[in-house]
Amino acid sequence: MFQLITTKINNPDYKIQVVITYAQSGITYTPTYDDLDSIQQWINGELTAKKMNLEGYEVQYIGTMGAYFVLAKDEKKKENLQDYGVKLLQEKQNINNYEVEDILNYYDNIKIKIDKLYLQRESDIEETQAGVGLEELKEKLQEEPMFGHSFCSEFLNTVTRGMMDGQLTCFSSPSGTGKSTLAIAQTCNLCATKIWDYDTKQFIDNPCQTKHGALYIQFELDNISELSVKFLAYISGVPFNTILNGKYTDEENLRIDTAIQILKDSNIHLSYMPNFTRKSIEQTLKEHILDYGIDFLAYDYLQDGSAINAEMVKSNGGVGLRTDQVLANLSDFLKLMARTYNIPVYTATQTNANLGSVEAIGAESIAGSRAVANKLDIGGVFLPLRPKELKARDILEQEIGYRGFGLPHATHIYHMYKVRFGSYPQNCKVWVNVDLGTGRLKDCMVTTWDNQIIKAPKTKLKKIT
Repeated sequence: MFQLITTKINNPDYKIQVVITYAQSGITYTPTYDDLDSIQQWINGELTAKKMNLEGYEVQYIGTMGAYFVLAKDEKKKENLQDYGVKLLQEKQNINNYEVEDILNYYDNIKIKIDKLYLQRESDIEETQAGVGLEELKEKLQEEPMFGHSFCSEFLNTVTRGMMDGQLTCFSSPSGTGKSTLAIAQTCNLCATKIWDYDTKQFIDNPCQTKHGALYIQFELDNISELSVKFLAYISGVPFNTILNGKYTDEENLRIDTAIQILKDSNIHLSYMPNFTRKSIEQTLKEHILDYGIDFLAYDYLQDGSAINAEMVKSNGGVGLRTDQVLANLSDFLKLMARTYNIPVYTATQTNANLGSVEAIGAESIAGSRAVANKLDIGGVFLPLRPKELKARDILEQEIGYRGFGLPHATHIYHMYKVRFGSYPQNCKVWVNVDLGTGRLKDCMVTTWDNQIIKAPKTKLKKIT
């Protein structure tokens, strides 16, 4: 019923086979100059752009279907490609037994598989057969349970399993309650090579350093006179106001000088980006990954701005976006950056005015758009203790015998509304004592949203070796 007609064309660079597919008996088709020109353009353009090495391969073109794909000349390479269903239809026996639809479906399937191999795909598409790789994962988890990188709070490590590569963490706070201080503390906690130890009164190797470098992006503070001072405060243990005042004891002076050198050695990079866009954020991130090997991103906090608004309007066909849509898109983008570059990303948001009257604080407290929480892996609200919690604090501390050890009172709470791999109750609270002058934090306790004690262990996450 059908006849296979082929024409081979010699080419100095590639061996090209033009298959004129199948036509009813008696109907022939001859390649035109335009067909051959299209093939050559495709080879020179697409393949050269993708830097494909075609040595040992041949390009095949299915004329009436416009399907291009690559075939191997030698048996070994041919076997490799055949794993993806790349076969010549001539190899099928009794070709006349196939209907036109069967033949077309066959080539459609080949084209899809070859496109997956050689053509650019969306960066967020991953395909895996369910069950593949689980044996190896099981063995790995038996040797080492799944945890990420350390938060400043060991209780928070327990509740969240730490900050994992490829994940996005966001803590929301009202203005002036320490969003930037916490982000700086988290950056130093993961990247500073040494920190001041109050107990031994000396600098020690940072036990939580599990990252090789960080990029901190912000758009409000001067990198040196305002932002870097807070990094020094965390590393040295000297409050930033003391550093800004410029009057130090001899010990503080020595600690600050040592902390300056430690900060230089810690591969932490600061980017002041007032006119931020998604493009400029990714360009800066990628540059620092390639040039400095950073593997942690702290993005000060989510907000809209004229430059990113204009960028999103352009990408949205000229249609303007509301603030909540801009914030939600920015959150989606940061999650994409975490996945694309396989790094943990830490950020924050402002909160709205609904905090005082809410018992269990959740994503509805995020200012601008609660949709920000949709792509988060870890989400919480960081607040000073509210009146009811201040009343409950002394009772709770007596219940666990906390004050008998002379430990500090809780000053702030992480209200955890989203933990992707969490096993603790939703909206549980991690109570901590925070020195906003240095960013240093001490754990106090963990409770349910209604202040019932949870007996949670502390989790220390190890330093890189």
